[in-house]
Amino acid sequence: MTLDGNIIPTAEFRKIPTKINGIEYAYAQLKVSEGAHVLYSEKAPFVAHVYGFANANMGIISYSYSAGRNILHPAWMLIN
Repeated sequence: MTLDGNIIPTAEFRKIPTKINGIEYAYAQLKVSEGAHVLYSEKAPFVAHVYGFANANMGIISYSYSAGRNILHPAWMLIN
């Protein structure tokens, strides 16, 4: 799996201890800079959960959304 064309090291991923329907899953939590980013997986579909927060003039702001759900074939995805 790559982020902006750079391979995400295997060490960044943690296995989820329980298999779901006999399938192993893993996750990674990565810090990214502001702006658009591209996640790509050549080998398997994936789901990305994007979140962030910051202090602003009007208080603390935050956002959270899922991206890439129900991908049937490997493909690229743009994340803002």
